[in-house]
Amino acid sequence: MSTHEPGWLWVVVVVESGIPASAEAYRDEGSARRRERLLWKEIDPNDDAVGVFRVQVGQPASCVCETSSGAEFKAFVSREAAAAGR
Repeated sequence: MSTHEPGWLWVVVVVESGIPASAEAYRDEGSARRRERLLWKEIDPNDDAVGVFRVQVGQPASCVCETSSGAEFKAFVSREAAAAGR
C-alpha cells in the first residue's frame, strides 16, 4: 500500500440509501482500505456503499479525487440520487 504523501488524504465515504452518511480521512491508503473492508462487512450491500477517494488538501474534491472502486461506487450514488429525485 502507498505511504503518506504530503498534501493528500485518503477519504472513506459511507453512503446509506443514497445519502452520504459519513466521511473519514486517513493519511495513507493502507489505513483507508482496511477501514473500507471493515465497513463493507457492516453495511447492507444492496442499499449502501463504501468508497475510498484520494483527495488533495485545499482543492475541491471534484477536481482532484481518485478512487480505485470508482465506477461501481459512482454508479451506485448516481442511481440512488436519481431514485430520490435529486
